[in-house]
Amino acid sequence: MLVQDVSRAHAAQRGSARRLNVLFVTDHLGYVNGVIHGASRYYLQVLPRFDRQRFNVQLCILRGWHPFAEELEQVGVRPIFLDCGKWDPRALWDLDVLVKRERVDVLHCLAMKGCLFGRLVGRARGIPALIHLHDTQDPGAVLGFLQRQVAPWTARAVAVSELVRQFAIEKLGVRPERTEVLHNGSDVEWFANPAVRARELVRRELGIALDAPVVLAAGRVVQGKGQRELVQRWPRVLEWCAEAVLLVAGDGTDLQACKEAATAAGVEQAVRFTGQRKDMPELLAACDVATMPSLMEEGFGYTALEAAAAGRPVVAFDTGALREIVESGVTGEVVPRGDMEALLVAICAILGDEGKRQEMGARAAVHAQRFGIEAHVARLEALYEELSAACQIGRGSR
Repeated sequence: MLVQDVSRAHAAQRGSARRLNVLFVTDHLGYVNGVIHGASRYYLQVLPRFDRQRFNVQLCILRGWHPFAEELEQVGVRPIFLDCGKWDPRALWDLDVLVKRERVDVLHCLAMKGCLFGRLVGRARGIPALIHLHDTQDPGAVLGFLQRQVAPWTARAVAVSELVRQFAIEKLGVRPERTEVLHNGSDVEWFANPAVRARELVRRELGIALDAPVVLAAGRVVQGKGQRELVQRWPRVLEWCAEAVLLVAGDGTDLQACKEAATAAGVEQAVRFTGQRKDMPELLAACDVATMPSLMEEGFGYTALEAAAAGRPVVAFDTGALREIVESGVTGEVVPRGDMEALLVAICAILGDEGKRQEMGARAAVHAQRFGIEAHVARLEALYEELSAACQIGRGSR
């Protein structure tokens, strides 16, 4: 296909009155008890920002309703739930019916089943399917085989990091020339501008002294994310910094075990469990350092980006793509994966040096500007128009 042909179709499309219909397709919004994952926060930040004069963007969930839908509805996004079970093949049929009814122009596919079903429907309907990969989680033998079979039907693949892009190529069979890195965007200004007196008010709410050193570990609380191990070793931090307080923000299946670990370690008074919070800018304002003790391969690391945007140094294990967000020695510290002693030493070194902490925080805020949400959305809009235009050229040449 000639580049100039796509450019002409692209220009003609911009002049057309009809908006492009884009359908996001994903498996689920979160877990039981209202627990959410990073992708849910992604939808909340990204979906309301598309140019509504050029795009009609909808979100389809293959599985059932989740409480997070209420937050999406508050920003004008009404998810469509197909209400199918985890392995219910009827989801494929229902998705096809939805795509036909809504006259979808581009499918934006996320999560393994969303990527699989989306490309199957896209192939059947002659609609370009863009897959969007957020992690490097092994899909398993059967699902991995199916992903490789539909790989040729991938119009474009975007990955949240170089690590994830390599995963798409090597494990899922996507052609390298159809892949690109598109870092997750974040509302940097929102995190950089918390509510007035947020630091004081949040600390008062949580019973923390205004001058106490505070470390925040935010995210889903499950095995592998490292919160329990961090709590177990918190007495080591207290040896160096007796007033230090750890905030564990989030919910998940390991939360009760984390609380029991705090009791067993005798640090109940030095650890606060906040549960899942909606006021992350304010929570970040209340802390001095953020940490990501995850042992998992982090595809991106939203928490690290949000902390950087808030001007907070980040101390993390060298897992996944965290080095693409945290510049070790500049905006925080990245230590060898699983070396909890090195993680704690780095945290205490930053807590104990106000000048270093302020300098790292300022550099982190500048670095975070690279991940602004506006540029992220603009790139997606350009991709939708390119894929739709290329599809029109392809149909016209038949």
